[in-house]
Amino acid sequence: MLGTAGANTRCSHPIRVMITHPDPLVRLQLPFIARIIQDETWLEAERRGHFVPPDDPVVRANVCAVVLRLGAELRSRVAREIADLPPKTFTRQAA
Repeated sequence: MLGTAGANTRCSHPIRVMITHPDPLVRLQLPFIARIIQDETWLEAERRGHFVPPDDPVVRANVCAVVLRLGAELRSRVAREIADLPPKTFTRQAA
């Protein structure tokens, strides 16, 4: 999945989420996490007053903090979305 920072940000560096996972619950969370990365990259660039790459250590730490804080809510939201989908849209693979 490839996302880019929006036009209203200083960051034009593409944000790449290269994670693949067989669990649909995890896959559906990736766009939310990509957005958190965008937001935290923009915020850190605003704090510093210059470009900051998405893989900056401060950005990574902030993204981890946000994901840990909002993780349960994010998982439950995605689980509800999966529950609302028609049958056989997603199948869980055996471990």
